[in-house]
Amino acid sequence: RGGVIDGENNNKVKNVQLESDAIKLGKIYVDKPSTFSTKFRNANIRPISVVVEPECDCTTVFPNDFTISSKSGINVKGSIVVDKEGPFEKYLYVRMKGRDDFQTIVIKGTAVLN
Repeated sequence: RGGVIDGENNNKVKNVQLESDAIKLGKIYVDKPSTFSTKFRNANIRPISVVVEPECDCTTVFPNDFTISSKSGINVKGSIVVDKEGPFEKYLYVRMKGRDDFQTIVIKGTAVLN
């Protein structure tokens, strides 16, 4: 229930803590996968379940559906492929299971031709 494994009232549960709300990749190549990683922490006294949903198919995240133990953290890795030259911004939506609200992480950089 909610984002908490044992059904604790979700209104009292703190959001997952993001390492950053922005991942800056700098220059990447058009049509070539670029990798990134970020960390999530759980400041609650109970485990929480989290889902990370990319904005589009150009971005993959692993793991994208996970549980974080109490007072613990997890590393999430991903990759992005941009299909046109120039500045870009893509988004990851981070949501605790059982909640409708979400947090946003922006992935940004500039895609250049190889």
